[in-house]
Amino acid sequence: GISSNNAKERFNYFCKVYLGGEYTADDFTDIKDGSISESQELLNDAGTKASKIYAAFFTALGRHYMSSKLDRKDVDISSVISSINEINSQMEDIAELDVTDAETHTGNIVRLLPRKNSLIRPASANVDSALLVFSVKDPLPSFNLIDRLLIGYDRLGIPASVAFSKTDLDGDESLCREYLDIYRDSGVRVVFFSTRQERGIDELLDLLDGRTTVITGPSGAGKSSLINRLAPGAGMEVGELSRKLGRGRNTTRHTELFCIGENTFILDTPGFTSYQLDGADKDSLKYYYREFDAYRGKCRFDDCVHIGETSCAVKDAVSEGRISRVRYDNYRLIYGELDSARKY
Repeated sequence: GISSNNAKERFNYFCKVYLGGEYTADDFTDIKDGSISESQELLNDAGTKASKIYAAFFTALGRHYMSSKLDRKDVDISSVISSINEINSQMEDIAELDVTDAETHTGNIVRLLPRKNSLIRPASANVDSALLVFSVKDPLPSFNLIDRLLIGYDRLGIPASVAFSKTDLDGDESLCREYLDIYRDSGVRVVFFSTRQERGIDELLDLLDGRTTVITGPSGAGKSSLINRLAPGAGMEVGELSRKLGRGRNTTRHTELFCIGENTFILDTPGFTSYQLDGADKDSLKYYYREFDAYRGKCRFDDCVHIGETSCAVKDAVSEGRISRVRYDNYRLIYGELDSARKY
């Protein structure tokens, strides 16, 4: 396996763990006992899946397992894990290690532990919570996207909170009060912060403490600035808003893991502006809106979905301002999409 001096066995272990055993060393050229040399012809053929896997192996493990380290069973665990994460953000596995030298951070990988969860978008795994970062303004937040993300994480059993950045741009804090009211009684924790004014940072640190949290949201919302504040050595590129589109330019192109405290990790992820709730059930959608719970059993119909029925307690609550109109309108829109998708 990984502790063997045989190059083929090392490569086969990589294929088995990270590629599902689809490839072995015999599928590639110039792989010999004791050495693995790059096949220029194969690497030049960037259009093949095999070439990408071959290149990924060399990029992630080559400089650690080969050359001077080839005849040693000890590997630099921190460097290998860092390189693997740069290649494939879904390789955020938790490994059981046999540490041989704590000072030099070297040891043996004994086994990879099972993942407790795995996300496709953003690509990540083994997370305890999610922090959705949106800006108060410039650009204005998409509450529909926020709801979709909240539902998506809720379906996976991952608690999610919403953090609004750039509060320094809202002089009278009227938008902050408006946004806080939207999530009243929703069970969603809402935090406001400004990296420029150091506002809300302590509350965020308390929220993240002792967890592995995936930080996600659209480009231009302030994720990179927050990452730089929480993990000063991250050196994340901070982008500017596109004047034409009025939204951020994507400066994060892969998922990256940072340690910001004892047993506290954050995952920076690429920004995106859409999220599909594939496989979600329209009839179960109402249960993801916790503010509806107080009115369960009070509608005329037991199976009321709070859309077109008469004598609906939820619709009455919306009309009377006890449930956010923004949240309810998002619910109706998402319900309609799921209903249409089911028909086709």
